[in-house]
Amino acid sequence: MGFDPVSGVGLATLWLVGGCCFFTASALPLCLNLEAPVPIKYPLEFCSDFGYRTGCCDSQLDKQLNIRFNSMNITSQICSEYIKEILCAQCDAFAAELHGPHDTKSSPNLCNSNASSVHESKGYCSDVWDACRNVSITDSPFSPHLLNSAPSHPRLSANNDTLSAQWPSRRDFCAAFAPPASDPYNASFCFDGGPYQFQSEKQDTAPKGICLQKVELGAYINMIPHPDGSNRVFLASQSGKVWLATLPEKGSSNPITLNESAPYLDISNLVVDNEEFGFLALAFHPNFLQNGRLFVSFNCDKTIWADCAGKCSCTSDALKISSKEVRRIFTLELPYVSHHAGQILFGPKDAYLYFMLGDGGGTGDPFNFAQNNKSLLGKILRLDVDNMPTTEEIANLGLWGNYTIPDTNPFKNERLARPEIWALGFRNPWRCSFDSLKPLYFYCADVGQETYEEVNLVTKGGNYGWRVFEGPNLYNPPASPGGNTTESSILPIFPILGYYHNQVDPKQGASAIIGGYVSRSEQDPCIYGRYLYADLYGSVMWAGLEFPPGSGNYSATTINFTCSASSHFPCEFVGNSTIPKFQYIFSWGQDNDRNLYILSNGGIFKVISPAACDFTCKKSLPSQFQPNSAPVPTRSSTAISSHASRSASLSILSSNTSFMLGLIIWAWLM
Repeated sequence: MGFDPVSGVGLATLWLVGGCCFFTASALPLCLNLEAPVPIKYPLEFCSDFGYRTGCCDSQLDKQLNIRFNSMNITSQICSEYIKEILCAQCDAFAAELHGPHDTKSSPNLCNSNASSVHESKGYCSDVWDACRNVSITDSPFSPHLLNSAPSHPRLSANNDTLSAQWPSRRDFCAAFAPPASDPYNASFCFDGGPYQFQSEKQDTAPKGICLQKVELGAYINMIPHPDGSNRVFLASQSGKVWLATLPEKGSSNPITLNESAPYLDISNLVVDNEEFGFLALAFHPNFLQNGRLFVSFNCDKTIWADCAGKCSCTSDALKISSKEVRRIFTLELPYVSHHAGQILFGPKDAYLYFMLGDGGGTGDPFNFAQNNKSLLGKILRLDVDNMPTTEEIANLGLWGNYTIPDTNPFKNERLARPEIWALGFRNPWRCSFDSLKPLYFYCADVGQETYEEVNLVTKGGNYGWRVFEGPNLYNPPASPGGNTTESSILPIFPILGYYHNQVDPKQGASAIIGGYVSRSEQDPCIYGRYLYADLYGSVMWAGLEFPPGSGNYSATTINFTCSASSHFPCEFVGNSTIPKFQYIFSWGQDNDRNLYILSNGGIFKVISPAACDFTCKKSLPSQFQPNSAPVPTRSSTAISSHASRSASLSILSSNTSFMLGLIIWAWLM
């Protein structure tokens, strides 16, 4: 299916209101730069003794580590061997985990047998102390000054670079560089002198089933918790209306309450609502409670609405909708009528805006947009929407709107790639989410073409394969007017989870994955820590589990589900089965208590205690479980307010197509 400039089919808009034979990169873990580890193509020289075959070192980093080691001027052979091991830990495929959660990246977490009483313990950290305590180490990775909060004590010496001069005792030293036993997850990631190896653990048994409660009759495509931490959520329809709704109290079977006649936001007159078109997503700025900025993403048609064409909403001619100022952040024209994706999320750690874009449609991505780094289609973008660009910056960088590029974007300084790109190789990412407990885990479900639906764990600069691969399999496109990318020219990161179409319905063969969340709710301990996802047609759900934790190794089980008889709205079922009649599942939702919801054409269903559906669960919540609290902004609002009034002219791609994808900022105050 190609362009249709007459009918104008195919535009989305974003707004802000206020395989075995090929080398593959690992899905997890991560390098220190938060990119995925890759096969080490050339033998390392300095770090050659440690057997790193897939990891985070290339010849350049290996040389840099060698230079740093030589500059340390270590006179003790035993101590020097320990320091070399510690420096080369940067090559480990688990480097990011090994070097966290300390304030410094100079040293990995050092294993110790009992970090809670390190003055009596023996382990790798203690061995390092014993070997190096009286050895001078220039530019030591263990200097207290490298920590954000350097300890203060009488023996701290700026003129003596031995460990004993900088740390009062082995206990103090290992308290700083060994992971605390009180944090079991991080304590499991520690360095003992060689490549990280997971310890064998007993895997939890699969949950017996998920119990659902029907809490709303309407069909919605988005549920976003209110940023104030209350039991309120925002519900969005595909037509372009957003409602502020109140959830029932904990343990109640009451329904969601909202005033359907009084939407919080109504832009339905601007939204094209038809099958894959419509209102796509909304997201609140991390400092929403201070700046009132709400972002929305939707399809529009410039033949119906002139401002859909991408004219910049500058200070002098900012759009006015319901007496609120709207600023366009991003506008992109679309080649086909499908695969727009369009979800927007703010990163929980960096507060940048992540924007999911499909390949633009057409069978098999005929123009190979997903693998072309000069195109934004088939990508996940990462944008700074707090610092508005100047006219010169927009022109020099060829920006598509009012945003700037974060310095840590992987392609910012590459001439032949768009600097907005965070990851590539997607067909139609439909619903992504960050794990609320482990925010470096960024899950994205990607809708497949003919055979396979997948879940990816997205990392900085990662290539997720489409259209060279569909899931784990090579894909042969029916047409390639835009050229091909060969499998030998990329390092694809294969899915962590997925399913074949014939696993859902062997007769129909059609499927579309609906990505969900890692469950962190207290409602059902048996699904805690598992990533839940479903198929569009609502007949199958899966629970995916990483095991051992942090390994990047995932397995999934299909999971039973049914509807509680105590639901306020009686549940309808498919035929004589116990499967609720969803018709179609559109999305998953989450509230401020991390309770999960299924948004479907048949209403909204809340995940509740399995006992309400007679499913047994003998598992308890983790001992460190704590109920969620109101979100705390992760970036200063000072920079935001100082740039809030700035705007610039918008550079857009010229085309005769009627549809576009754009993002507009609307200053909306509660």
